[in-house]
Amino acid sequence: LQYITKIDDNTFSGCLSLTNIIIPNTVTYIGYFAFFECKSITNITISNSITDIGNSTFFGCSSLKSIMIPEG
Repeated sequence: LQYITKIDDNTFSGCLSLTNIIIPNTVTYIGYFAFFECKSITNITISNSITDIGNSTFFGCSSLKSIMIPEG
């Protein structure tokens, strides 16, 4: 994971096995629909290195209970 700098559009779209996501500090971009319809995701932690989150990134994540986004 130390070399990942972005999560492209639709990367995990429709992935039902994801439940908790921690975006590492190396990632600066999360693409459009990256986690679209990932209905099992309950928690997401986004690092402070993120500079851009695409539209509808978490659309359809119906089990989502919390998103931790740092200030700034």
